[in-house]
Amino acid sequence: MAKPPAVSRPSHSPRGLFGSLWAKTDRLPGQSKPDVPRPLSAKELPRKYKDAERRVRTAIIALPIALVTSWVLWKRLVQGEERRKLAIPSQSNSKGNEVGR
Repeated sequence: MAKPPAVSRPSHSPRGLFGSLWAKTDRLPGQSKPDVPRPLSAKELPRKYKDAERRVRTAIIALPIALVTSWVLWKRLVQGEERRKLAIPSQSNSKGNEVGR
């Protein structure tokens, strides 16, 4: 008589449930932890990324300045808001009298 085919039972270990994912991160006993990649500094970047890095850095610095400046100019030129003026504090000597005015 022929043996019936072996029935595979579902495994309740992570290796059974996520076999394909587990295989990518599995270590053999005695192996050290895998090296964690560290971010590269600007000096270590490949040459092809230098131009992109400069453009991104320029955009991060310039966009807020351009937005605020354009908003202030819009309010002044289109909406008619007056230009802000700095208040210069009056100079006084030690007796409290104003000097130079």
